[in-house]
Amino acid sequence: MFAVDVCDLPETGSSTFVLAAGLLLLVVGVIVTRWVRQSAGRMSVVVAPLVLLGGLVLAPQVANPCAPATTTVAPVTTAAPVTTTAAPATTVAPTTTTTVAPAGTITTSGYAFTPTTLSISVGQSVAFNVNSSHDITWQNGPAGRGATGAPYSRTFSTAGAYAFYCSIHPSMTGTITVS
Repeated sequence: MFAVDVCDLPETGSSTFVLAAGLLLLVVGVIVTRWVRQSAGRMSVVVAPLVLLGGLVLAPQVANPCAPATTTVAPVTTAAPVTTTAAPATTVAPTTTTTVAPAGTITTSGYAFTPTTLSISVGQSVAFNVNSSHDITWQNGPAGRGATGAPYSRTFSTAGAYAFYCSIHPSMTGTITVS
């Protein structure tokens, strides 16, 4: 019926103390209300809430349980001896990077890979052009590419048969044979 955020409540003492103090104040409030009602009638409307609120003021205050905890750690300093050595100069020959075109490309066509089988040689790569509603997952080996729609390729350095499938649509399968 009512929703109250605990962190919006006023800070009070421990829950056992608050419960006992609240019950005591309730009993005192009822007694005072009956006494005032018998003696002055309408005065109980003012006095009873004041008695109950007085108990909240007297309850001990504690840290806000909703505030993030803070921890202070003393800094640790260590002094290590400083040593300086000069490395011998080395000449490195420039390297040439060669980009090899993929030996084949596998795409998606509806709920199938096209082509479903592909044969390549060791050291060649295969490009996958798969739309974002599919992914490439390998039967054995490293995970493939998640469903992002971005191009993906894999170079095969060992001969064998490499089975793959779409984890979103497991009936979509394919095999790359590396010889």
